[in-house]
Amino acid sequence: MKKLLWIANSSLFCVILIIGGVAFWTLPKQTISSDENRKLMDFPLANQETIFSGKFEKAFEEYYNDHFPLRENWLTLANHLNTFKGSQEQEIRVITLNNQHNDEISLDQEMITEETSSASNIDVSDSALERNVDTEKSEEAHEPLTADTTSNTETVEVESAKNTEKHIPSDINEEFNRIKGVIVVNGRVLQIFAGSKQTITPYVNMLTTYRKKLANDIKMYTMMIPSGSDFYLPYQVNKGVLKEKENIELFNSLLPKNIVSVPVYEEMEPHKNEYIQFRTDHHWTGLGAYYAYVAFAKKAGFQPLALSDMQYEAKKTSFLGSLYNYTKDNELKKNPDLLEYYKVPTQSVVKIYGDAPTPIAGQVYAEKNNNYVLFIGGDNPLVHFHTETSERKSLLVVKDSFGNALIPYLTAHYKDIYVVDYRYFKGNILRLMKRHDIKELLYAHNTFAANTKTTTKLGLQMLK
Repeated sequence: MKKLLWIANSSLFCVILIIGGVAFWTLPKQTISSDENRKLMDFPLANQETIFSGKFEKAFEEYYNDHFPLRENWLTLANHLNTFKGSQEQEIRVITLNNQHNDEISLDQEMITEETSSASNIDVSDSALERNVDTEKSEEAHEPLTADTTSNTETVEVESAKNTEKHIPSDINEEFNRIKGVIVVNGRVLQIFAGSKQTITPYVNMLTTYRKKLANDIKMYTMMIPSGSDFYLPYQVNKGVLKEKENIELFNSLLPKNIVSVPVYEEMEPHKNEYIQFRTDHHWTGLGAYYAYVAFAKKAGFQPLALSDMQYEAKKTSFLGSLYNYTKDNELKKNPDLLEYYKVPTQSVVKIYGDAPTPIAGQVYAEKNNNYVLFIGGDNPLVHFHTETSERKSLLVVKDSFGNALIPYLTAHYKDIYVVDYRYFKGNILRLMKRHDIKELLYAHNTFAANTKTTTKLGLQMLK
């Protein structure tokens, strides 16, 4: 009997191996994982060097993992089982107050691939813009200028943070579920913010370096964009401690007085019961970005447009965002997001600078998209917006993906807006500003990015 059972098990195992092998080699292969928002592994190059060095074996293992038969179905099943079991596996590394070496803090930075990323990490210098942007009405090519040498970042004296502020909501016993290190509550998914004095200080130092290198007549602004962690986390998770607000207040206390801090948190907080943050995506909505625009207008000294001054638009079909793709939570699937946006009454000519020798045309609203990519067409190294307004001259915005939804509002006030994504831009910020006589600089980052070492490193590289 035992022998028959052994034969049956062995035969079944062999049949499964054969079927799996045939399926692996014959089923059509995907090139993109829509759930993970990334390109799947190509079949590795096989030659004498890669085979004997072991590189082919390692690469083929990755290829097999990416193209396992019915892979997406198995991943979905695994996520559902983890949700059913109440799995609390921590796959997101978060900086804590006592952790001095862990630099990874954010899904946005880049533990999940940006669904807005339409650019590869390519070498796009500001010399490309200098050659092609139409502001000088010339086709003459300009030679790249010599890069400035960046001095070491100066240290900012760190003061003690203010006493921790606590907020006790009425729904203190609200039910929630922890999945892969994020919180799902009331059909909304949230990242847990844990920035500290140690993690925000390098970002302040980097901004201080910018300020010292900029001419005195250049106005410099910065905005810390909240992720919604304070607004929507249940009391059982944050114990009433408003970590983002605490971190922003500390940031403001360390910031030099000649850098203007835009109070985005204070402008958004009274509107937290409005649709300012997506439920299934880590970004803010067009409405959330609008309130940040209002806060910036107040500091910059111009009158913001009212919502009624713009044309309201909404996509007819809903979508599930980046954090749903990360968790595959059924509660989120039942609460998809709607893409709403407000079109400013200003016409813009948009040019995107990428790996092509000449710029390509862009859009303020890429309306074929039914996700966050709609805002300025996603992330690109460098984008130039030339508008019909004469209210203000020029503005440079250095941003992460949150800045995409902010830019359209600004086109109503600036004749020229230059938008740099710090993750992809390989040029020199100082040369770019000098070449185009830019007198205003806005650094717009979400709180997670601002507390991440990589953000500071890439920011300083743009000064070299």
